[in-house]
Amino acid sequence: MESWGEKGIFYNPGHVRKRGVYILTVKEKDGDNDKGSKLDRPGIYRVNLGVHRDTFVRMFGSAPKRPGAGGIVEMDYDFAKEKFSKKK
Repeated sequence: MESWGEKGIFYNPGHVRKRGVYILTVKEKDGDNDKGSKLDRPGIYRVNLGVHRDTFVRMFGSAPKRPGAGGIVEMDYDFAKEKFSKKK
């Protein structure tokens, strides 16, 4: 399904929710409220994979605060790089 400029896969057993829960999305361009990944570069896109909060904390140490519209998640990683890595 396409939504908000993304192509996504949703999980929605029994069609309980209008769209369900995002499982995976691919975004190919920046939006008005989402420029943090700098997707305006040629050949760059972003893949979002939904994981349970506990899994995220286990992988990254803690869950960051949600930024305001158009803001960037504050973490020790630079997700705008073609190959993200921990900031030095």
